[in-house]
Amino acid sequence: MLCLCMPGYAGPKCARCAPGFYGNPMVIGSTCQPCHCHDNTDPNMLFSDCDGLTGECHSCMHNTAGAHCEICAPGFHGDAVNAKNCTRCNCSPCGTASCDPHTGQCQCKPGVTGPHCNCCEDGAFGYESCSGCRRCDCDAAAALVQPCDPRNGSCACQPGVNGPNCRQCAPGYWDYSPEGCKKCECKHGRCDPRTGECHCGDGLTGKQCDSCSNRNSVPVQHRHDMTCEPCDSCVIVLLEDLDKMKDNFGSVAHQLTNLNTSSITWAQLNNLSRSMDDIANAIENYNSTLDESRNRADMLEGEIMTINSDISDLEDKMVAAAEKADSLGNSSSNTHQRAQALLSHMMNIMGELEELMLQENRTGLNETQVEQEEDDLSEKMKQVEAMLREMRFKSCVGQKKIADRELSEAKKLLAKVKDQLVSRVVDNEGLVKNVRERLGKFHDQLMDLRDALNQAVNNTALASDTNAVNEKKLEDCQQKVDELNGKHKVVEDLLQMAEDDVATVNDMLSMLHDSKEASLNPYRV
Repeated sequence: MLCLCMPGYAGPKCARCAPGFYGNPMVIGSTCQPCHCHDNTDPNMLFSDCDGLTGECHSCMHNTAGAHCEICAPGFHGDAVNAKNCTRCNCSPCGTASCDPHTGQCQCKPGVTGPHCNCCEDGAFGYESCSGCRRCDCDAAAALVQPCDPRNGSCACQPGVNGPNCRQCAPGYWDYSPEGCKKCECKHGRCDPRTGECHCGDGLTGKQCDSCSNRNSVPVQHRHDMTCEPCDSCVIVLLEDLDKMKDNFGSVAHQLTNLNTSSITWAQLNNLSRSMDDIANAIENYNSTLDESRNRADMLEGEIMTINSDISDLEDKMVAAAEKADSLGNSSSNTHQRAQALLSHMMNIMGELEELMLQENRTGLNETQVEQEEDDLSEKMKQVEAMLREMRFKSCVGQKKIADRELSEAKKLLAKVKDQLVSRVVDNEGLVKNVRERLGKFHDQLMDLRDALNQAVNNTALASDTNAVNEKKLEDCQQKVDELNGKHKVVEDLLQMAEDDVATVNDMLSMLHDSKEASLNPYRV
């Protein structure tokens, strides 16, 4: 038997929902209903793709989501049901937690702000981690009141303070406080960040690291560092002798206390003790004087090197100044020769001008003669015209021919005079043009001469200034040399005093040895 199912039902006994429908017909009150996916599934399928029991739509398209494809998918916003215009949200993926599916408003991650969730809030950092921004930890006592670096969260610290959160003193500083850290007062090396005590280098000791732990060494400055260098052999020998005498003094004093000597012996021993004290003081003074002399010698050596460098620089500058002065002298000589040539050329131009003036005068005389000839010609023309008027009233053929011939000759004479006048006018115009061109060239040469003279004056003044500066530098250098000679004399005197002190110490050691022998011999017999 085959059942005829109602729309939406399928199966041999119509016990399940047909494709495109959902529900559970086996449950009383339940019916098969059409899948409702708002036409947001694949249109090429014959039936809407939804779960046969729950009706949840599968494979939502057009950027939609939800049980019935009724909302826009995450990261999209719009109307998925009617307008079907789900578009991507304009939010930064790194700083956005979600996007409102209807309005498209960005929901930022913790500590992130901005309309597109694209930056950290004020006082936060770490946007590039894409896990939200963290609050700045700039609450330390020595941190400045301002936001931290938005990239790494480092804080702006008071002077002498460092660390990402301004919680410790920088190397070379100590005494952490809200005002910052104090700079270590150590000449060489760093100090303890809590107590400010200097950390000295190898062999150095003292509060300022300015003394040596080894008594046979002395501190010596090398540029920006200080090191301990061993004393010379003379001082070491004296110190060793003093140590031996100190060691022997204990045993001798012990022996003497067990002897029943006279007051003379005790007086000798007291003198011996005082002599030893004097020798020790003399050795101490010698060491101090030797150290001071060495320091002064080092200072003088540095000053000598500086002065030698200054002298070398001054010599180079003097050579350059001499070369420049020679160049200026050559330039001045060339300028003088050029001026002489221009002056000679000016004299030639003046001669040509005088010749042109003479030609002009001669031209004026010629023009006067031409004018006179023109006047004569005019007078003749008047006479001819009068004769013509007179001849009109006469019927004399012979006279008419004569008159015509004379008229023709007169016209020829007039044409000849006009040609001569035009030729002379043209010649005069060319002469005037030539004179003007020569005058213009003469003016340009005068301007060149003026510029050359000005340049020579300026070069001479510059050479004078340079020589004055070099003389001043030479005087300063000579003064430094004199000062250096004086200091060198002082050092020689100090060294001589040190040698005298050494001789005195040797004499006192000899006296001490003699006194010791004299005091011990009576008891050795």
